[in-house]
Amino acid sequence: MAHWKTVLDSAASVSMICASAALLWITVGRPTVPRAPTSAAAGVENVESTKWRLPAAGFLGTRPPQARVVLVEFSDFQCPFCQRYSRDTFPLVKRAFVDSGKIAYIFRNNPLDAIHPLARTLAVAAMCAGDQGRFWEVHQLFFGDPGRLPPSISDLTKRLSLDPTRYTECLKAAPAQLQNEEAANKELGIGSTPTFLLGEFTSDDTILVRRRINGAQPFETFKKSIEEAVTNPAQ
Repeated sequence: MAHWKTVLDSAASVSMICASAALLWITVGRPTVPRAPTSAAAGVENVESTKWRLPAAGFLGTRPPQARVVLVEFSDFQCPFCQRYSRDTFPLVKRAFVDSGKIAYIFRNNPLDAIHPLARTLAVAAMCAGDQGRFWEVHQLFFGDPGRLPPSISDLTKRLSLDPTRYTECLKAAPAQLQNEEAANKELGIGSTPTFLLGEFTSDDTILVRRRINGAQPFETFKKSIEEAVTNPAQ
């Protein structure tokens, strides 16, 4: 009997350890907040280009005359993964491909209200700064200090040398424009941020998307995809 009692006690201890490990995996091992993919294989996918036509007009960004390839970023100013991409990867993409005129770069607002309560306010503020040619300055401001509250209108207009009257008028129309932008994003299947579409301008002034990059992937992932797109354009 003593032998079987020892065996049963050992089995009970093992069961408790397994149960504790399972509970730990459920509560810690399974993230409650979506995490950006860490591997290139998981983060990059080819898309059926005939189903992914994106109008090229009306976006924040520049289009170098010689650039055929374009990278479109869908982002949220309160998203920590977007902030990480902006800090670690975007400067490298800009230096290697945008500044040299090899690609065009476009930013699309995609605020996730359910988890980022200030994202919509920041998006509208950035849109109205962009209305006066200061989008990338406010982009750097918001992502550079994601913890701070949106600056007041007077603070932002002074800091960026904006026309305060024009900025205030823009704030009235921008929310409706943002809703239209979000509706178009939804039709493209954009649900998380950051998400990127890599494609090419076509003769009818649309963007033919060839590849989708999900999450704050490392620079090498972007570099490989962009170089392939530049070297092997669609026919």
